Amino acid sequence: MNSQSTPSSTSLRALYLIVAASVSMVIALVAGILVCVTGKSIVDAILYGGGVFVAFMTLSIAMITVLSMP
Repeated sequence: MNSQSTPSSTSLRALYLIVAASVSMVIALVAGILVCVTGKSIVDAILYGGGVFVAFMTLSIAMITVLSMP
């Protein structure tokens, strides 16, 4: 007998958003570090990393939305 229940669509979507935010944060940190290493200021690196975070998170949310369509 299997007593495990399947996760609801809402909890799966929340899990996908958490994973997308985590991956976006890692990519933004790497982008910011790379900009800082090239000689730009810390402020430029933070702004660049923020832009990368927003861009990747937007792409991730769009992919989650398209893939969850019936």
